[in-house]
Amino acid sequence: MKEPFVAFVPLCEIEWGCGLRPQREGCARMQTESAVNTQRSKRRAGILSCDAGGDARAPDCSANIIRAPLDPPVINRLLAGAFALLFAAGPVAAGTLVQYWPFDDGAASTVYWQTLNAAAASQSLLPLRPGKPGGTPFWNANARRFIHPPSFAFTTTNNAAAYRFTARHRASGSDSVFTADAPWRPLTNIWAALPAGYVDLTVTPLDAAGNTLAGEQTRSFYRAAGFSGPYSPGTRPYREAAKLCYAGVYNLPHVQNWLTAGTPSDDYELYCYPAKIIGALIDAMVAHASLTEHAQERTNALAIARASADWLISNSQPAGAPLEYLPPTYWGSKRTAATYKGQNMMIYPPETALSYLLLYDATQDVNYRTAALNIAQTLRALQLPNGSWHLKIWESNGLPVSANVVIPEGYFEALFQRAAQLTGDTAYSACAAATRQYVTHGPFATYNWEGQFEDMQPTPPYENLEKGKPAEFSGYLFVRSAAEPTLLPQARELLAWCEDQFTVWSQPLTHLDSANWQMPCALEQYHYYTPIDASSADMIRAFANAYAVTREAVYLEKAKALADTVTRMQRADGTIPTYFDSRANTGTDWLNCMIFTARALMWLDEVMTSRE
Repeated sequence: MKEPFVAFVPLCEIEWGCGLRPQREGCARMQTESAVNTQRSKRRAGILSCDAGGDARAPDCSANIIRAPLDPPVINRLLAGAFALLFAAGPVAAGTLVQYWPFDDGAASTVYWQTLNAAAASQSLLPLRPGKPGGTPFWNANARRFIHPPSFAFTTTNNAAAYRFTARHRASGSDSVFTADAPWRPLTNIWAALPAGYVDLTVTPLDAAGNTLAGEQTRSFYRAAGFSGPYSPGTRPYREAAKLCYAGVYNLPHVQNWLTAGTPSDDYELYCYPAKIIGALIDAMVAHASLTEHAQERTNALAIARASADWLISNSQPAGAPLEYLPPTYWGSKRTAATYKGQNMMIYPPETALSYLLLYDATQDVNYRTAALNIAQTLRALQLPNGSWHLKIWESNGLPVSANVVIPEGYFEALFQRAAQLTGDTAYSACAAATRQYVTHGPFATYNWEGQFEDMQPTPPYENLEKGKPAEFSGYLFVRSAAEPTLLPQARELLAWCEDQFTVWSQPLTHLDSANWQMPCALEQYHYYTPIDASSADMIRAFANAYAVTREAVYLEKAKALADTVTRMQRADGTIPTYFDSRANTGTDWLNCMIFTARALMWLDEVMTSRE
């Protein structure tokens, strides 16, 4: 997996609800003395609000402005207003942007974290897409844990007037009980009373007199711990960590092998997934070439990128084939490449094409431009009427492998928009719009965020959910909400769902051999419920995108907490392990995951330091 390339509007193009644009996290100087005095008084209260045309800056810069302790009455007002102002479920109205400011003073810092944590806990009491028979689908049949109160697809019982919900906390043996009019109501009434841990839920039908009826239903799950900072600090700035990672990738022996051999090294088995792995390598080498201070490394990095791209192009489907110009998903016989030989997974060609365009931008070699546009042309021809593609297609005859279709990430939109710009053919723009429409009316409506991985079998609906695609789509919604405010609550809910199902702040499920997990972290998919670097990167980007639009400190703190874990896991040579486990990591690092994570760190740094 790689980042949703140019899936988000540049920060300089985002108009804020109160007339603001993002400001550098470092406190640019106020323009007038009156402005200073006004802002100072607001900072003393721990709240910075603005109206149209006002000025607001990101957290973490109060040390450069003022070090005034908070008065107890002010603290009380801050705590009282936290929930209503910052963490409302609906959109932030124009002229009411509110931010919470960290102070360098010890007591004030405590207030800041208490406020954020309390507000985050309050938000976690909201159910997320609760199911309703005949209406909203129940998406959580295979879910194992929840930060937010779930609702389950329990069926009604004849002659039942009410239903008693009994949630037994397995570790303590204590019961939390409430009664509702339907068996599928969310557990909101008791959720705050449930500590983290395994819960056994029983729903008992009752008659009008309160007597028990037959038809008791049960469900067990894990009540997951929510966000509660501060967490352990990172080891280095995010941009520095990203640069170090790119350098580490550059120095890997199997990467250096491209300089001499021009082919994938047998020493790195994951080259068996060439479009995914080699495409990511192109991205990394272009990035390293732009960041390194060493001229020879710059030259060599671009040479590696060229050799990688040239190999992919030469091993792509030939002109005239059903999938002409598409790069190979599988190669050789390692891992699952032999099992799925001859299949092409359609999520990867647009990623590869964007990698070619990155290389074209860096070298101005038209061969890479041509290769990217050839892929765009084939994808355009294969696009289904619903705006998507068959998930896997046989290269020999162009027929689908299964009924599953792609959940298109921003890669598709980005490639088609770039193709339209390069060719002048506006039909590509229509293709781009169709991909977003498919997601809007498909998985975003059903919450069937199917895990789609080249080494996993396609699955039936709701069996194997994941958070990479919904996290990316939440960023798209946040950006769109600047012009369409009604999208903001939907963006918030979708991001909260990704956190609910896949983000581990503390106290992970013990049956998953989680004692050595490094937290905070994020899990990959239901079928591989394991903390992966790229999964943390998904959430880092998603929280950073939410912060870029809303300027709400809790989103930034969540992004930073996950990013700090990444820096703590980073090795001395700059590489980032795939698995966030403290035990000796003897498995093979997934190069694409490492590179995606570096790009997420770089993106977080850009969001934190951006200005007009």
